[in-house]
Amino acid sequence: MSKIKLYTPRSSERLLHTLDFISEHFLKESISIISDPPSNEIEASINYSKNELQGCYQLIPEGLLFEKGIREISNDPFIFGKHNDILALVFHGLSRYEEYQIKERDEHGRFSYSSLSNEKLELIKRPFLDQLIINWINQLEEFFQMELLSPRTPKAICTFDIDVAYAYRGRGLLRTTGSKLKDVFSGDKDRIEERKKVLKGEVKDPFDTYDLQKKVTEDMCIETRHFFLVSNEHNFDHAIPSDSKEFEELVRSVSSFSKVGIHPSYNSHKGIETLMDEVQVLEQILDNEINTSRQHYLKFDLPSTFQDLIQCGVKEEYSMGYANASLFRAGTSFPFKFYDLENEEITGLKVFPLLWMDSTYYYDKNKDATKAGKRLFEIIDEVKKVGGVFIANWHNDKLGVSIEAREWRDLFLKMIQKLEKAF
Repeated sequence: MSKIKLYTPRSSERLLHTLDFISEHFLKESISIISDPPSNEIEASINYSKNELQGCYQLIPEGLLFEKGIREISNDPFIFGKHNDILALVFHGLSRYEEYQIKERDEHGRFSYSSLSNEKLELIKRPFLDQLIINWINQLEEFFQMELLSPRTPKAICTFDIDVAYAYRGRGLLRTTGSKLKDVFSGDKDRIEERKKVLKGEVKDPFDTYDLQKKVTEDMCIETRHFFLVSNEHNFDHAIPSDSKEFEELVRSVSSFSKVGIHPSYNSHKGIETLMDEVQVLEQILDNEINTSRQHYLKFDLPSTFQDLIQCGVKEEYSMGYANASLFRAGTSFPFKFYDLENEEITGLKVFPLLWMDSTYYYDKNKDATKAGKRLFEIIDEVKKVGGVFIANWHNDKLGVSIEAREWRDLFLKMIQKLEKAF
């Protein structure tokens, strides 16, 4: 029986979702809801109402947790991350409420951090919701004179997006011939020679960095996830043929040391049929269910993309980050269940915040690995402070030994060393 009771004259799915998140990650025991005013026997009572009750810690509801639907943005104080109702503030962040309100999208149809206020942008440079929750629990501890905050050990999950499994291998006769002709016409002699050596088996394919991924993460006992793109039907999808021997052997090999997930293609969010087909490709290769996913280009619509993923059997989703900035998109470093605002229900899909990605900086006009490393280490330190979950994303082609990839490979190794010391 929980010692912590929260009194509210009315409950809701929104409130349950919020309390479940706080209880799971921050409290020694869960908060239970009561609908009658608490008795004096209860050690720790939170009064979540406008009524005054003696001996209770009072938190006045703002109202968001008892509403249905989406507010107009002009009436929403949470857009600026400011309100005294911490439960409503947490729900606002976890549900991605603002992404339903703000209609502007970037050139890829994604919700963009540039749509947010300057105040909100400052907040999400760190896991501000985690910090606010910890501060709030400290207040409760002082009020009730009891220990409530659970001990938390930070953890890391290293993820890899496999957009192009190999630079030269497994591409089939037609694509290989086309690439050869392109190199001949461009006069790229180095690439012509490299392709010859790779296809003859004289040197390793430059995108084949899987041994490094396996060794480093296994030596450190870091959890890993590998997300494979299986489509090449769009200008932004460049996967090698999924029915090639090379691709199938690679997927099976990686599955021996990492959890394999689907990397749904650029336009997969437009219809569940495409998504189902892509999931089935990996399931047939592995003869196993695929229940982990990250969207290609981090391209998703709420709630439809996540609803489709649930229908396809996905239980873990890793797209909750920004492609062009390293920020805490939902305000937290901890995984949380997706709340479907359209149907007002808690779902079984667990969302894992993505905090840093190599391509954010690699494709920036300055291509600055030093800047990338500075922000990477800042985020690791921020996650350590709250005992959260640090998730970074790398691409196999950025971890090679070529001159272009070398500084990113070095940064990857520095990240592993940093995690070893910090966590």
